[in-house]
Amino acid sequence: MALEEYQSIRLPISSMQVLHSRKVGRIKQGLTLAGREPFDPMTATPEQCEDPQQENVPFFADVPESLNYLFD
Repeated sequence: MALEEYQSIRLPISSMQVLHSRKVGRIKQGLTLAGREPFDPMTATPEQCEDPQQENVPFFADVPESLNYLFD
């Protein structure tokens, strides 16, 4: 029962992190993404450099409210 509850909370978070990581991987490889020019670190603006930063991974720096009970 506890594992099912944890999985129901954790699965959506993990899915968002995986999708974000895939997107960042494509950006860093210079591959095209819909609505975005290929990333070139030599000519990128500061705004273009924000997406690939690790701190922008969903839930990287915070714990979702629904999981706080695990850390009390």
